[in-house]
Amino acid sequence: MPCPCSAAAARAQFAARGFAAVRIDDIAAEVDLTRGAVYSNFPGKRALYFEVLAAEDPEPPPVGPPSSLREALSAFAMVTVTQATPLARDLMPQILAEDATRTAYAHLLRLDALLLGLHLERMQPVVLPPFRRVRMASMALTVVQGASQLHDVDPSLVEPFDVISACEALAELDLNDAWVPTELPPTSLAWSPPQAVDLLTGAEVDLDDVTFLGVHRLADAEEVARRHSTVVIVPTS
Repeated sequence: MPCPCSAAAARAQFAARGFAAVRIDDIAAEVDLTRGAVYSNFPGKRALYFEVLAAEDPEPPPVGPPSSLREALSAFAMVTVTQATPLARDLMPQILAEDATRTAYAHLLRLDALLLGLHLERMQPVVLPPFRRVRMASMALTVVQGASQLHDVDPSLVEPFDVISACEALAELDLNDAWVPTELPPTSLAWSPPQAVDLLTGAEVDLDDVTFLGVHRLADAEEVARRHSTVVIVPTS
């Protein structure tokens, strides 16, 4: 198990000095550990940085339940722009530094777009053919991610309320986005499912129908979710 003291020291150093300026030796010296002791828990500085960011759990701003597509997009943008942290300013360069992390991050972003898109679809009445809001969600992610990148360059380039307004305006776009089902290969596995809660709706779910997907298979998550099967994400190397 990673040493909590080294992770806490790393967080303080990364936040104060930035990823490039921090050395593993600096972190080890601060918590009276050897360099080898830190490397025994983390394969490298980048992995330690990702661990520190993953442990971040900012308190979201109070936002009431949205009653329309516009309100949902506004709430998403508001939560996103108010959770910016100096600690994450080096995140994108470190993600792009290796193909493995870049690919995994791309799949996770697709999952983010799917989850937001499914939520946006709940703001609309049922129509035929089945409407889809994943492209709209992807555009909202593009707006807030782009704003985040500009903010890292110079905070004066980004006005948070403009970002929120831009996301709200997406509600008026007609993207001609419809869902066309495809076939997935049948799989089955006998097991005794535990109790679980849907992270999207907060409701208890029945795990009798479960599809396990690795991080690099998240492109299939939409197909699975729309078939009302429960998606369980498992880490992959």
